[in-house]
Amino acid sequence: MYLSRIQVQSLRIVDSENLEPSPHLNLITGANGSGKSSLLEAIYLLGMGRSFRTRRNSELIQRGEEKLCVSATVVADTGERQVLGIEKTSRATRIRIGGKNMWNASSLAQSLPVMAILPDSLGVVTGSAELRRSLMDWALFHVKPGYLSVLQSYKQALRQRNALLRQGGGGVALESWDERVGEFGQVLHSWRAEYLDDAEGVVRGFSDRLLGIPVDIRYRPGWSADISLKLALERSLDADRRRGSTTVGPHRADLELSSGGLSVRGRLSRGEAKLLAVAIFLAYAQYVAERIGRKPVLLIDDLAAELDENNRRRFLDVLSGMGIQVFITASESRLLEAAHSAGTAMFHVERGATCRVV
Repeated sequence: MYLSRIQVQSLRIVDSENLEPSPHLNLITGANGSGKSSLLEAIYLLGMGRSFRTRRNSELIQRGEEKLCVSATVVADTGERQVLGIEKTSRATRIRIGGKNMWNASSLAQSLPVMAILPDSLGVVTGSAELRRSLMDWALFHVKPGYLSVLQSYKQALRQRNALLRQGGGGVALESWDERVGEFGQVLHSWRAEYLDDAEGVVRGFSDRLLGIPVDIRYRPGWSADISLKLALERSLDADRRRGSTTVGPHRADLELSSGGLSVRGRLSRGEAKLLAVAIFLAYAQYVAERIGRKPVLLIDDLAAELDENNRRRFLDVLSGMGIQVFITASESRLLEAAHSAGTAMFHVERGATCRVV
């Protein structure tokens, strides 16, 4: 799966662009603030229905314009083509897939799997558990039908239980929400555990290729899995009342990264931690591609500057061997010299205007 044509209108400083990218590697260079990241943002909009930088439509729309538009032609491995489009005003979003109006962003995600590796994505190794959970949820959304519905039902039940706790409620009402949180949470747990069993080998392989050491991932579900979530909720009730929120469940889950039986936290250099974060993202992309038979489009924003020359070369070599469409930005073209090969396209962006160099 790849994008054969991308059209962008009135997105930040990008006035109007019509690009024909390579199905393989696309290098986008330009000074900071030139608009190169906005091109990645446009593709992300088509795959996720939202920006990776803001939740406010008004911040995306070019000054003086009423709306932005992004459309693209998606080519499947079978050769079948489909046009995706998204239009945003300050108050509304309109989505079209294959000429038909759609009403939710998940339809875009199913049509165009997109993964973005951003500067703050490197926190998947050293940061909070939230990023690790969101990456796991991204993969499961694509490989497990019904996952999004169960996740949304769990979050809704969790909000209701937390509201009741803050109000000091209990009795039958609290038991009812305990049942729903326990039911949906148990399903999420089983799917996540199954997923980690399948994906662990892929992550280990990528970490070995990029770092030279195999890294293992252990899933921590957010409560003691020796008992049911329903029972864990009952046992944590006093603590939950004091805090006014639910302290056990899949929303507290995390992934523990280790090598040789020891946690990698504090044992890796800054450069190694960055490479491990990249390895995890690439492994997830590869896993999804293998499971659904469609390769995600990969967006990488200004990562080259975060790596030294040797690590950058190793990363680009692994990337080029994955056989997926990649868009990668850099402030200086020299940072991407190792990526030049047959089938690679290079674009230069200046003040929102893009020209193809190679």
